[in-house]
Amino acid sequence: WSDFGHYWRTFNIGQLGNFIYPLRGGDILRLVAISRYTGLPFAKSVTSGVMDRLFDAFVVGMFLCAVLANHKSEQISLTSVMTIPIIVVMSTLLAGWFVMQGHRWHGLVRWLAGKMPRKLGKLLPSAFEHALAVASTVKSPVRFAKIVTLSFLGATFDYLTIWFVMQAIGFNLGLLEAITVGVILHAGVSLPSAPGYVGVYQVASVIGLGLFGIGVADAVAFSVLHQLLGFAIVLVAGGGSALYYRAPRFRTTGDKSNTA
Repeated sequence: WSDFGHYWRTFNIGQLGNFIYPLRGGDILRLVAISRYTGLPFAKSVTSGVMDRLFDAFVVGMFLCAVLANHKSEQISLTSVMTIPIIVVMSTLLAGWFVMQGHRWHGLVRWLAGKMPRKLGKLLPSAFEHALAVASTVKSPVRFAKIVTLSFLGATFDYLTIWFVMQAIGFNLGLLEAITVGVILHAGVSLPSAPGYVGVYQVASVIGLGLFGIGVADAVAFSVLHQLLGFAIVLVAGGGSALYYRAPRFRTTGDKSNTA
């Protein structure tokens, strides 16, 4: 539970960082914070972060399939929307290949290390071993099911939040429409963008709500309200987490991982 507290707080710090830094800089900040405050090697932190994103994309792809199954083809451009599942499938296959066959890549890694500058060549095999150790944990069916279930619940709560905000504004739309908008928002914010996803969030909202006859002004109003609510939560959670690590009571606990 002590380790979970660190992961919870570093996640919040990363979310806050995405509202402050461009190009999803908060994701990098989260990985650095995890490594620093848990003592986890940075290569393991990066691998866990990448796999976290892949599971998110996998779950969003599941919701996208539900969206496509329940909407008419003339409502949604299949050419543009199908780009998302293609990326998800390719990423999942590549990750699965690494999980199942990564242990056979040692020769390739050693060869690449020999072609690199000396210092970088020494780091590559160690980083590869750490990444392989994290990826191999997904081979457990129980752990895999837990991760997918939690990712699914996380996405479900996101879509419920979108639906509640729609109801508060007065949009007469159902939960499936909220999921549709949520999938488009997830696709939009997954790309590198300005701090706080400003602009990208508005464009994604206009595109998603436009499918159901919502005008640009109302769609922008929805995006601003939903974004402000999210920022308020992230500011409290992320700010509180950052203050926790700066508090004297934490620095004087003798936690070795904090002094790394």
